[in-house]
Amino acid sequence: MVQERATWRAWLILIVVIALQTTWLSRLILFGVHLDLPLLSVISVSLSLGWETGVAYGLVAGLLTGYCSDAYVGSFAFSRAVVGGVLGVLNTHFARDNPLVPPLCAMGGVLLANVIFLIMCPTEFSVSWWVGNTINSMFLHMLFIWPVHFVIGHLVLLPERSMFASNR
Repeated sequence: MVQERATWRAWLILIVVIALQTTWLSRLILFGVHLDLPLLSVISVSLSLGWETGVAYGLVAGLLTGYCSDAYVGSFAFSRAVVGGVLGVLNTHFARDNPLVPPLCAMGGVLLANVIFLIMCPTEFSVSWWVGNTINSMFLHMLFIWPVHFVIGHLVLLPERSMFASNR
């Protein structure tokens, strides 16, 4: 029952994240790339709640991102579901309180999602543009995973499971 409440809050966060991504964040460009807040939320939820929730969350996040941006619905859905599944499986192999896990997983998640996009849409992007965009995106998302992971940790996880829990 507690896990259901945590999952329910994650779905509410997804709605807010999609709304932010399609309004204010759609105009924000840092280091030449757009911040992908839905992907960061998929990474954080997968690390926090496991692969089953990560796959479902990634699939819905990808579908909503694709529909709201009116582009590549299948590619968004598939790439986000794969990222959610892979990082959700890896969450059992990492220490939950290791501060390097979220940024490294953000880098890996961005790389995996972009590789899937390159494979699924090979004529849409030149390889040189893809490499530059992927590298910049990896570092941008590595920085911005912290606020997302903090919010997920405080609103979704039980206090004793959160990386940011205080020992009071």
